[in-house]
Amino acid sequence: MKDISQLIYDDTFKLCLRFTNKVYTKLPGDVGYPFIYIGEQFDQSGLTKDKLSSVGTLQQTIHIYGLADDRKGTTDLLRNIRLAARFMKDSQYSANQVNTDMIEEKPNQTETLIHGILTMEFSYYQDERGN
Repeated sequence: MKDISQLIYDDTFKLCLRFTNKVYTKLPGDVGYPFIYIGEQFDQSGLTKDKLSSVGTLQQTIHIYGLADDRKGTTDLLRNIRLAARFMKDSQYSANQVNTDMIEEKPNQTETLIHGILTMEFSYYQDERGN
C-alpha cells in the first residue's frame, strides 16, 4: 500500500504528463522550456480514535518554468494544470483548493523566466492497515 503522500505525488505527476512530457522530480539540467517539476509537499495529519488511520490535509507544489518571451505558452500550461487539478480525486483524497503564483526570474544575463507555482491542497483519509 502506498503512503498517501506518495499516492498524491504520483497522481500529480501523471496529471502533468497529460499536458507535457517535460515533467521532472527535481530541477532538470538544460532541457529547454517550458518544463514542470513536482516540488514540495507539506502534510498536516491527525490521528483518528483507532490510532491506525489518519485524516489531514496535504499541500503539493508544482513549479512551471518558461521563457518570458513565451509567457502565453507558460500561462496556458499553468491554467490547464490548475483546471485539471481541481478534479483530482481518489477514494482516499480529494482536491480542496488550487492557488497560483507567477514570478519573473532572471537566472543569467540573457534570459528572463516566468516561474508559475501551483499549490494544491488535498483532504485525505489513510487507513494504515491497508483498508
